[in-house]
Amino acid sequence: ARAIKRVVDERLANGLYNTMDWEELNHGLFTALRIQQIVMSMVLGLIIVLAAFTVIATLIMVVLEKKQEIAVLKAMGATDFGLLRSFLYQGAFVGLIGTASGLALGYLTCRVLLIYGFPLDPKVYFISQLPVQMHASEFALVGVFSLLVCLTATVWPALYAARLRPAEAFREH
Repeated sequence: ARAIKRVVDERLANGLYNTMDWEELNHGLFTALRIQQIVMSMVLGLIIVLAAFTVIATLIMVVLEKKQEIAVLKAMGATDFGLLRSFLYQGAFVGLIGTASGLALGYLTCRVLLIYGFPLDPKVYFISQLPVQMHASEFALVGVFSLLVCLTATVWPALYAARLRPAEAFREH
């Protein structure tokens, strides 16, 4: 549309006529859609961060429940790095399962919306149904961000478990 507008502007270069493409004509709508996309991305990021707190809470509970078992493993010669690695694996597994299920659910929801659509009132929204676009790069970006947040959230409980001293764990019980 922009290229055609430029061609028309060049042909009507007499100053009497003004041309506008459909994006310029509906500038307010497109600005609102861009703002909505930014806000939705921020909300999605916030949801992922909140899910990371769930991962932290879960792993802290596992560490607290398994204090004696961790102490026994340390007394038997388990290294701090070995315990750290095992809890990082557990956090990565939880993050991987959560990310995979979220991406699968998102993909299915988008597919259903593409097939059946979500009707909108054209008098209010200027469109008759909710537009849905699926890009593999956006799914990949969300997946990578989710996994990174989960792995980052796993570090603190894993470090706590790795630094646990056997005497402290046995003394508390």
